[in-house]
This record gives sequence, C-alpha cells and structure tokens, in this order.
Amino acid sequence: MFNIFHRINTGGITLNGQEIRNALNRGPVRGFLKELAETKEFVKATNNSISPKRMNDRDCVLRFLAFYMRHWKEYVNNDVDGYLDDTMKSINRMTEQERESAAAVFKEAMLSAYDIFGNQAFRKPPLDDGKLRPINKALFGAWSVGLARRSPKEVKQLVRNRARVEREFKLLLENDREFDTAISYSTGTPGRVRKQFQAIDDLIGECI
Repeated sequence: MFNIFHRINTGGITLNGQEIRNALNRGPVRGFLKELAETKEFVKATNNSISPKRMNDRDCVLRFLAFYMRHWKEYVNNDVDGYLDDTMKSINRMTEQERESAAAVFKEAMLSAYDIFGNQAFRKPPLDDGKLRPINKALFGAWSVGLARRSPKEVKQLVRNRARVEREFKLLLENDREFDTAISYSTGTPGRVRKQFQAIDDLIGECI
C-alpha cells in the first residue's frame, strides 16, 4: 500500500514518507508520535530546531522507536520506508502500558543526549564560525538508540566523560571516512545503517 500510494502521489505538493505513513496508519500511533514529538525532552534535546511541518519531528521519533524496538542488526532490506511503516503497525498493536514504557525510554534518551552534548546533540560538530549544523537524522537514530540501550550507571559515566565523548566523536568523523559517508549519503542502506549504529556503540563503550 505504501508503494502504491507513493507512486500515485504526484499531484500538487507531494507527501513525504512520514506523511504517507500517517495517512495509511490509523489508530493510537498517530497521537503517540505527535505527543512524543511535543515533549519538552525532545524539544530541548533538538534545540527546538526540527519543524513539525511536514511531520519531520515525528519522523525522527519513529526512527528511534524503529531501531530501539527491533535491534538495528535486524535491518537487512534496503527499505527504510517499509521498516518504519512496520514499526507504526507494531506500535498500534502495543498495549497502553507498553507505549508508556517506550515513551519513558525515549524521553530518558533525549535527556541523556542533552546532558552530554547540550544543543549540539545529534549534529556534526559546529562550523568554524561556531554556527550549529542541522540535526542529522542518522546521528539522531544512532545516538538516541545507543544511549537508550545503556544502563543509568553507564549514562552517568558518559555524562561525566562528556568532554572525551565529544572529542572522540569529532575524531571519528575526521578519521573514519566510511562513517562520515554513512551518515551523509544513502543513509538507509543496510550497510550504512550498520556502520552508523556500530560506530556510535563502539564509541560509547570506549568512553564508559
């Protein structure tokens, strides 16, 4: 259904992937994603820089849930849209308690990211003039899920070592061209998704 909708979606302003997913998936998932995108934790961690227009904020929330609810190693087909659409269906099948639990994990991950990076969370390092770069969706997914999968004790250690985390992240971007490419181009291919998550997970492990 998603592919058919996408192919005939050619008149006027074409819908993006999240708008199509929202149109095709009724049920509690719509309100759930909207509520999480409006939480103070998400707004703070993203420096209120992801516009709700065209549902870009909900797309980020869904990407976290997709790779947190199912391990990123399970992403083997080159079909991000299908993967995200399946996640919306899974959220609709969850109990209210399960959604509340997922929401709590998401909000905690947002707080952790802000405690470590401040307003530079989910971004490449700032430009020479100090100007912030835009939120990078690939980094949003890798960092938020990576932090969510760590224990509170480990996250506290990362916060204490935040200067080292920032330094190691900058070195990763400078020295690992494959990683920089993985978060910049064709970010939804399985190989690049694995590179994104594995590299950040390794960095987190080294800084704990």
